[in-house]
This record gives sequence, structure tokens and C-alpha cells, in this order.
Amino acid sequence: MNKCRLSVSTIVLCGLFLPVFLFGEEGGGLKFAAPPLGYPEYSNEKTEKHNRLTLSYLRYDSEDFNLYGSSLNMHTRLFNGNRGSFSLKYGAFFVTGQERDSLWTWDASAGAWVSEGDTDLTVGGVSFQPQLEWQALNYQKTSGWGFRLIPFISLDTEFQFFNQEMEENPYYSLLLGSSPGVQALIRIPGNLTFSPFFQLIYMHVFSFDDGTKHYNSILLNYGFDIIWKNYSLSGIIQPLLNGKSSFTISIGIGF
Repeated sequence: MNKCRLSVSTIVLCGLFLPVFLFGEEGGGLKFAAPPLGYPEYSNEKTEKHNRLTLSYLRYDSEDFNLYGSSLNMHTRLFNGNRGSFSLKYGAFFVTGQERDSLWTWDASAGAWVSEGDTDLTVGGVSFQPQLEWQALNYQKTSGWGFRLIPFISLDTEFQFFNQEMEENPYYSLLLGSSPGVQALIRIPGNLTFSPFFQLIYMHVFSFDDGTKHYNSILLNYGFDIIWKNYSLSGIIQPLLNGKSSFTISIGIGF
């Protein structure tokens, strides 16, 4: 049964991830992600934990932005079973920093626009993501060691509000998309779990600033969870263009 479920999940994941290798590009867009899963146990028992509250430090260093801040996210399981769950993820973030090379003046002698430097920028936002998780493989030993494979997919909605030094009025963006991924859970004796994951973020971005602009973007996320009893430590890296990257460090508690 496990072999059959693993084969099916492999086919599904290949179908979900194939577009990024054919049409996608690392980087593009501004997206802050929380750890994808809540807690690694799936059971019909009502005693299982159904919530995970995560506080994160955010650092976004790209060709266009240099931002840092924090976020607060909740992961709530609405339906839980032996083979997976249906959850809601929701939260808010705030970052501040600079938009690079965003102040330009006209140089008449050169006959061209010349960058005068960066401008201050603050960005805040809220997100809402229903998510489906499926326990494709569950291998447990009586000694306490174990391995689980969890494919998941979420539908993403995020509002972002921008306040820039040179803009008279704030502007905002709406992000719509989906985030398929897979997470492995390696159970270690002593109530410790090490859990690496990989996630794609497909986005359609609507930017409302002096008119409406929209574009598509595909981002990559990979990272890990270290879970001990009710507590977790997580790290996420998002590779961007030109060797830049975004990273998130999170601490969480389950209840």
C-alpha cells in the first residue's frame, strides 16, 4: 500500500513541479512565506495538536529591494485524519528598508537618466491560504525512528501595502496563486523531528500604482523544520536573481 501511495504521489508532484523547469524562472515578485506544515502527526484522535503559531524574522535581499522585518502566522487544522488534513494558514507581516536605484534624475550632459540612489520603503501585508496535506508514506519503527512523506498544496491570497518615500500616496498589490510542495519528516528518538521541505509558489500579481499592472511569477522555497515536543525552529531560503536570496527564520509553538 505504501509503495502504491508513494508512486501516485511521485507522479502528482512531477506534474506540479514540471512547469517551473519548462517555463519558470527563479526570482521575481515579492513574497514572504511561513513554514508550510503545522505539526507532523496525522490522527483521528481529538487529542492531537491542531494549531501552530509562528513568529518569523524576514530578510529580503534582491536586485530591487533590501528589506527586513517580521511576521506572525497561524496554521489551523480544520479536518484531521490518519492520511492527511485540511488546514487554514493566515497571518500578517511588516518589513522596512530601501528600494534600490529608485531615485533618478535627468543628466542633460550625458543625455540619459542617472540613478541618485535608493529610496526608503515600508511594506505590510496579510495572507490567507487554505491547504491540503496528504500523508503519502508513513514508516515507523518501535525504536522511535520513522520517516514520513507529505505532499501538500495551498491556494494563496495575499494583500501587500507599499509606502515609498517618493510616492505621495501608498499603493498596493494583490497576489493570487498556488503553492505545491513536499515535506519529509524524519523522526528521531526523544520526540525530535527533522523535516526538510521544497515548495514552489506560482503567483499572478496585480499591482495598483498609477493604473493596474499584472504579471506572472514562479518562486522556489526550500528549508527545514526542527520540531521538539510543542516547539519548532524553522529556516526558509528563497533564491532570487543575480545570486541574491531571501531567508526566513521562525520559532513556533503548537497547541
